[in-house]
Amino acid sequence: DGHVGSPSLVTEAARFLSEAENSSTAMDAALVGDVDALMQHRLSRLSAASVRALQVLTTADRPVLRSIVRQVATLGTDELSALHQLRVGHFVRTRQSDAGELIEPYHDSIRQSVVARLSKTHSIHIHHQLALCLEREGSTDYEALAMHCKSGEMKDLAAHYLRLAARQAARSLAFERAAALFREALLDTQAEDFSALSGELGHVLSATGHGRAAADAFLAAASRASVKDKLQLQSQAGAQLLRSGFLDEGIDVLQRVLSQLKIRLPKSPRTSAIL
Repeated sequence: DGHVGSPSLVTEAARFLSEAENSSTAMDAALVGDVDALMQHRLSRLSAASVRALQVLTTADRPVLRSIVRQVATLGTDELSALHQLRVGHFVRTRQSDAGELIEPYHDSIRQSVVARLSKTHSIHIHHQLALCLEREGSTDYEALAMHCKSGEMKDLAAHYLRLAARQAARSLAFERAAALFREALLDTQAEDFSALSGELGHVLSATGHGRAAADAFLAAASRASVKDKLQLQSQAGAQLLRSGFLDEGIDVLQRVLSQLKIRLPKSPRTSAIL
């Protein structure tokens, strides 16, 4: 079995043995190396409140503030006992942050086991509630908000937060992440701000030295831009092509720009390359 000897199996088998269980089902699972069966056996012993909290934490797929878990899992007066049971059972781990106590699944096999048994409807509901709760709390984790809105089937809000997340990443100089987020936003080719988004993608790609890709983004932006903005975007594309060594393509783009401005490009190849 592929699980035999794996860290997850060793961990879960150890948990099982430490609890001094007498269940033949769990013992059989330990003997054959069935991590999932061992996990399910342990999960079956949790309280309803603990299960709700764990479902929220595993669905979130990232550390979650305790205050958010409390609200989304509707823990109420069961909060202390539920979280204590999860900590003692090593289902979750906690750490302090500037925003408060963060909680996350202890290891990925716990997340996989819990999420695999959530219905699609239940998963959508949890994501929906996480998004609404994060909004109420004034969260600036725009990437998390975008993810939860998307998975919670709130398309318009997801698109809004995806743009905020991309710009937030760019301001933090996380240009590669910003580029990935802008590209995700641009999957909606009918977006009204397609040109602006493409231009912003061009700038972050330029900042990471991806000149050819930046030029393509600027040209895509130009294709949907106003006449005034189109010339500026085409000029930026041409400049990126020249800097990246695509001289013929860069000169061709700049020739189109200059022709629209009624300016003739010098015939000298040297002068043309400089321009």
